[in-house]
Amino acid sequence: LKSGIAGFAVDPDLGFVCVLSGEVDDNENGDGGDDNDGDDNDNDNIVTMDKRQFTYAVVSPTDVEKLSCAESLCLVQLAGGLDLGAAVFPPETLAKVVAAELQNEESEDPDIYVEQLRARVTLLSVTALQNDHYSSPPKANHDASESSDNDASDRSYQSTPERDEAIIHSAPKIRPAVRNLPGLSHVTSDQIVAAMNVHSDDRGTLDRAAFSELLGTLRRGAGRFMNHQKVTFRITASISDDEASISSPSRLKLVDVHDVPAFQALALSMRCKVPIHVSDECFENADDGEETVNVGKRFPAFKPVQELVEDAKVMDGFISSMFFKGKAPDNDDKM
Repeated sequence: LKSGIAGFAVDPDLGFVCVLSGEVDDNENGDGGDDNDGDDNDNDNIVTMDKRQFTYAVVSPTDVEKLSCAESLCLVQLAGGLDLGAAVFPPETLAKVVAAELQNEESEDPDIYVEQLRARVTLLSVTALQNDHYSSPPKANHDASESSDNDASDRSYQSTPERDEAIIHSAPKIRPAVRNLPGLSHVTSDQIVAAMNVHSDDRGTLDRAAFSELLGTLRRGAGRFMNHQKVTFRITASISDDEASISSPSRLKLVDVHDVPAFQALALSMRCKVPIHVSDECFENADDGEETVNVGKRFPAFKPVQELVEDAKVMDGFISSMFFKGKAPDNDDKM
């Protein structure tokens, strides 16, 4: 296993997870080396699967059979060295996370403040910490939040084909706005549909009061999802003084952001090439039997990050060869 982000897996109960491993010590690694050396050799921090403790972070609880969530696909691409600038992970993500933490009240337009931060903010560290509120998730429960299910019995409006169609049509439009709100970045389309079934009117629409109730339902569900995370993430970033000059060196302001969503923390780590430090306490949240098995047995569909890098090299070579073909392929060549 490679220290930090060791790889990814799809699990029928948990969904898409990122497997995290602790740092290599001299007894585990023959050369005693640390892979935080800036070179391209990913083998410095690798030891066999059955010698390392591991933990994991759930990225998408809905990807239980294959990757379909945009966040899951984005992380796999980043692990292979392909930063395609996905809509779920725009270039200004780090600036947005830091700006939200600072809660700058002087700027009338938060977007302007984010734009100012983009050139001044630098990611210094990403740390995985033990989630003190962790509780084992229920098995094979891939439905929307339990709160939505419990509230469904109190639904005021009966379901009709027209109402169901209106809800399914509206949910994708609501999702981007909902996921930008604090504590709701992990909400899925299925959870929104389930909550809308509870709170929308007989036409499948939401008024202001119903929308507020929908957000409350989603937040309760998101809170339970956070309790099912073994780890939480903290990032540390620096902000340089925008008035720095040659005569006046730049002064740095350090900002710690706690409880960063797993997707953002993992993606920022890979984009900024800042290794994740996994604290020893993270390995204390082992469920029954997990501490005695290796990662391959716990996650049969586990794929190490090294394999993703090799896969990306093949794909990158294929794309490059297509760009530099001397001529367009003949019909016979397309067969």
